[in-house]
Amino acid sequence: MNRRATLVKILIVAMLLVLAVPAESIQACPNCREALAGSGRAIGYAASILLLMSAPFVMAGFWTTAIVRLRRNALRMATDPESRNKSFARVP
Repeated sequence: MNRRATLVKILIVAMLLVLAVPAESIQACPNCREALAGSGRAIGYAASILLLMSAPFVMAGFWTTAIVRLRRNALRMATDPESRNKSFARVP
């Protein structure tokens, strides 16, 4: 079994484990939850937690995409010298 297939299986199992945990057990803070229970600010509070939790994944995705694209361009230019003229659109 190759490394990619193993990594995919590990990620799927991890996601299933996260989804199996009941939502009540992952509340941010019991005091904050009780204080915000009767107000409309609870939705904003939950949204801010989700935003902060998603930021590292967005950054990792951006950097992974940038590195993959740079590597592909470098490999393409190393194998085909004529591709240097095609790599970027030229503005007159």
